[in-house]
Amino acid sequence: LALRIGLSEISSKHGGSSLDFLLLDEINSPLDRHGTENLFVNVIRSLETKYKILVITHDDLLKERFDSVLDVTKINGESSAKFIAK
Repeated sequence: LALRIGLSEISSKHGGSSLDFLLLDEINSPLDRHGTENLFVNVIRSLETKYKILVITHDDLLKERFDSVLDVTKINGESSAKFIAK
């Protein structure tokens, strides 16, 4: 994540495109509860001021931290989606 953001910053300063959107897929899977909380509070929240961020997770406690959630479920082979805004 840090490498991708750093390369984007360097690229944009030299005429390349800048990064506006981050897709974070299961970024907290190797982390314990403390690491996940630190990731959310210190990393994701600070990046939200500059980037649009989409986080994919199965962690219900992490989902609760966001203001907007697209909850996708699959039951008996059928998928459904529900948008939840606080």
